[in-house]
Amino acid sequence: MAFFIVVFSSISAFAEQVDMQINQSAFQKIDTNKDGFIVPEELKAHMEKKFKELDRDGNGVLDAEELKEDKTRIFKNADHYADC
Repeated sequence: MAFFIVVFSSISAFAEQVDMQINQSAFQKIDTNKDGFIVPEELKAHMEKKFKELDRDGNGVLDAEELKEDKTRIFKNADHYADC
C-alpha cells in the first residue's frame, strides 16, 4: 500500500510540474513584449490568431467540425508514443 502512495505522489508531482511548464510556455507565447504581464491587447491578439487557426475554411465562424478537428489534433500531438 505504501508503495502505491509513493508512486501516486511521484506521478502527481510530475504531472503538476509538467502542467506548470505548459502554463508558463502558454503565458510566454501570449506575453509578446516579454514584460511579465499580459495586457488586453496581447490577449486579444492571441485569441484572434487562435481563432484564425481554428477557422480552417476561412469563413469567419467556427463550426462543430472545426472544433472537433482541433481537439483531435491536440490529442495526436499529446500522444507522443502513438499508443492511444
